[in-house]
Amino acid sequence: MTINKYTPIYKITTAYPQLIPLLVKRNSRFNCLNNPIPPCSPGYVATVGNIAFVAGEKEEELVAFLKEEIKRIEIQYRY
Repeated sequence: MTINKYTPIYKITTAYPQLIPLLVKRNSRFNCLNNPIPPCSPGYVATVGNIAFVAGEKEEELVAFLKEEIKRIEIQYRY
C-alpha cells in the first residue's frame, strides 16, 4: 500500500487497525478514529493530509510516522 498525503485514512486503518491506538497516543485529536466510520460520511474519504491539518501536525511527519509504524507491524507479523 502506498502511503502519502492523499491516501484515505479509512484504507490505512482497515488494513492496519493496530495503528489506531498509536495515533491516539501520538495526538489525542485522533481519538475519533476509535469509532466506526460509516461509508457515506466525510470520515470515509478523509485523507492523511486532512487529518494532519485537523490535528495540527505536519503532513510529512504524519506520513513518515505511518510508514515507519506500518513497516514495524509488518516485521512483527513476518517473524
